[in-house]
Amino acid sequence: MEMTSEQRPILTSILTSSATSSRNSTPRSTTSSTSITIPPLKRRVSFTNHGDPEQPIPDKLEDLLEADSNRASTGRSFIPDQATTTAIVTKTTDLHDACRRLDVNYAAMCLLHVSPDSVNYRCEDGGFSALCLLAMAPDTHFNVSLQLAQMVTQHGANATVPDPQGFTPLHWCAAVGNVVMLEHLITTFPSSIDLPGGNGDTALHRASRFGHVDCIRLLLHHGASTTSCTPDLQTPLDVAGFANGSTVYEASRAAALSCFVGTRPWLKTLVLHHPDCQEHKAVESHQESPLRIHAILDPIRANQDKKWMHDLIDISSDFAFASMAIVRRVHSAKYVDTLKSLHYQVQSHCVGFMALTPRLQVHVQGTAADQAKLEAICDTSFSRGTLKAALRAAGSVCHAVQSVMKGEHRNAFCIVRPPGHHAGWSGLLKDSISCGFCILNNVMIGAQYALDSFPHVKKVAIVDFDAHHGNGTQDILTQQPRPNVLFVSLHLFAEGFYPGSGGGHDYARNIYNVPINPMWSHGKDKGSSAFRHKITHVVLPLLRAFGPDLILVSAGFDGCHHDIGNKQYGQRDGPVGLDLTPGDFHWVTTQLMYMANLCCNGRLVSVLEGGYGRVRMEYEEDKGSPVSDPLAHDRSSPDKDANNTAPLVLDTLQASAHAHLQALTCQSYFEPPPVKTRTSTRTPVPTFKVPRGAKRKKL
Repeated sequence: MEMTSEQRPILTSILTSSATSSRNSTPRSTTSSTSITIPPLKRRVSFTNHGDPEQPIPDKLEDLLEADSNRASTGRSFIPDQATTTAIVTKTTDLHDACRRLDVNYAAMCLLHVSPDSVNYRCEDGGFSALCLLAMAPDTHFNVSLQLAQMVTQHGANATVPDPQGFTPLHWCAAVGNVVMLEHLITTFPSSIDLPGGNGDTALHRASRFGHVDCIRLLLHHGASTTSCTPDLQTPLDVAGFANGSTVYEASRAAALSCFVGTRPWLKTLVLHHPDCQEHKAVESHQESPLRIHAILDPIRANQDKKWMHDLIDISSDFAFASMAIVRRVHSAKYVDTLKSLHYQVQSHCVGFMALTPRLQVHVQGTAADQAKLEAICDTSFSRGTLKAALRAAGSVCHAVQSVMKGEHRNAFCIVRPPGHHAGWSGLLKDSISCGFCILNNVMIGAQYALDSFPHVKKVAIVDFDAHHGNGTQDILTQQPRPNVLFVSLHLFAEGFYPGSGGGHDYARNIYNVPINPMWSHGKDKGSSAFRHKITHVVLPLLRAFGPDLILVSAGFDGCHHDIGNKQYGQRDGPVGLDLTPGDFHWVTTQLMYMANLCCNGRLVSVLEGGYGRVRMEYEEDKGSPVSDPLAHDRSSPDKDANNTAPLVLDTLQASAHAHLQALTCQSYFEPPPVKTRTSTRTPVPTFKVPRGAKRKKL
């Protein structure tokens, strides 16, 4: 789809405008302005091959567990290994005049009297070569410009001679849509196809900015790079429709994106989910409910018949469980065996689920039963479908890593549960009060799978922007150091805010914690501005210095304003700790994608962590806000405090995850289309305080 004449900028500004663009209305900082001193990172690299990505894995959970039981122990320790240039002359000639006029006869006469060198002179008015002037021809005279271009190239004209802004005739052809002349220049000067202009744009960038799909197809057909980056780390896909820097023409953008993925299907985003993940059940009062997944998938399903959804996203549930071999690389044998034992025990449990934390304290940590946490205040449950859901969730990350590393997709988003970044080497961390709703550390399993299965993956970076510290991920990297893994966690840090860790770095293990003061504190660095500042000035430079071959993201959306996940002491009527918006999540995802463009050809896999919803306000009920769960009000006991029983509205999670997906698919941020809002009856878990005189239940 081409731009209308009203949308098309005048030629004098097409290529001279800044390439700096932003998909969000809020100005974006770039890494070029970063001046912070980054502590030295460990540069050692190790690789061991412990599995084959094509190895068949049983689809039935019981077969998988039985196969693991018959498997010989292999030990658990991780062992690290040791152009042609042309002289530029500015002088106006008669040939310039003939090319401006598109006068074939006059040009032929001029060429009889010019030397090969003078064919490449730049005119004094604008500094354009003869080929540049021909490339600017109006679309009604493209064929004439082609005829003239053939004439001047036969007399020695060079397509690599730029104008004063650094743009060559190829850039100009791509910018104005002169596809016939562009094809001639590509075939005549094939080595110039990816030549960057003064602002870093290649010809493919220019065609993408202005939505010239014929030029895009032609350039891709001749092998133009889709991974070439501008100085602000944008690929041709990223700049689609951004004609003059910050102004986006949505029609041109949609046409360009559709053309890219139609020609290069691997540029699509893979979205993974699975029904097994809904079989993990919790107590009725729990906020980490199956409705979280429904809330995120609703906008996707509502738009599955839309062209942009079909063009940019592949949705799949076709992936296996994570193998027990890779799980045992990340979690201790004792913890894995305990989970298997609990899986068999809970099948005959009368309620169908049991408290996980006290059982891990007793069976893994060796805590006396009467000293274990009370089941009544346990926040993490283990149900009949929990292990199945956890292995499927971890399997989604392994599958996403495999697809991205094999070049089948540009990036991926795993919409799965239960979350994983609080699950440590032995599940529950020592002296921790909670498992944090996590069973298996999905993102660490994905990182280890990448290192074990793909020889060209030497280093993996994990970025965690969940509101809570990824203490489980840090614990695994502490217990079993991996110098080829970088972990950066950006989180709230305050007394009484779970998990209470993440205040300092561990330089020896490449663990960098970036704490943010909560909104209720008197600290200066807090909220959205602090979040963006730390991403720009700490997280991005760390990634650039480390140079990963793959970036994994623990994508928690509980930092969204009003989400109960960032409330003080976990109380949903308490003050908020973060005020992030869906636009902030779109922005941070975009920044991480730009860094992935620079370091690893855009290879990025995102995994859902937190994000639980907000409290419904009274005025919303008065206005008839939609409720997806028809039993929501029936399940709320009228004799309880309404503030403690009102359903949770999941629109904050829905909008934040939708913005995240928009960024992954290179779309501009826009409000999601209206869909029925998911409402959960789940309430936050109680504060972790043991009542005086309470008796501990023996396990």
